[in-house]
Amino acid sequence: MRLLAVVCLVLALALVLVSAADAREAGTLMWGVKGGSGGANMYGDDTGGFGTRVGGLVGAYVEYPLTQLVSLQGELLYSLKGWKTDTFCKGCEVSQTVGYLQIPILLRINSPVAGAPGPYLIMGPTLNMKVNDTFDVTPASAQDEFEALEYKGFDVGLVLGGGVEFPAGTYTIFTEIRADGSATPAYEDVESEEIDAQNWAVSLVIGVSF
Repeated sequence: MRLLAVVCLVLALALVLVSAADAREAGTLMWGVKGGSGGANMYGDDTGGFGTRVGGLVGAYVEYPLTQLVSLQGELLYSLKGWKTDTFCKGCEVSQTVGYLQIPILLRINSPVAGAPGPYLIMGPTLNMKVNDTFDVTPASAQDEFEALEYKGFDVGLVLGGGVEFPAGTYTIFTEIRADGSATPAYEDVESEEIDAQNWAVSLVIGVSF
């Protein structure tokens, strides 16, 4: 997350230093669809032994250009997160998959060059609301050891990322990499004790905008 933030800052400064062309028309609403996959896990003091599992996202977004360089972008995504491990008990495998309805509200810094492949950056908060939660334990006899791990109904996080657009006539194809980390605990308290575990995910995304 820290390295990605530094990269985003450097790219943002590079974009601002380039003179703006007619890349986007301020006030003209744009929209698109996106989807991708990557890795998901958790971080925090109580996540020792957690391993990365496959995650991903799919959904749509709208972009409202404030200027030729800067836009506001709202997204509505279905996002898969979770973790897996085989170190919690002898001979058992544990994995948890959580589906979220994710609503990021992002500041977007666009390429100043019109009609050519160009970079962009996205950053901002996200609200994540739990849709489904699957806990798999093998063998099933070990299930009772993990019953206390119950995900909260929602959490708040931060999205950082960037990508490249490729104009193609009336639409634009893009690819981006994004990191998504929660700022609030993912689990309900156990016997009044807070579990220090938060979600994170990194995804490679492709999409089309109109």
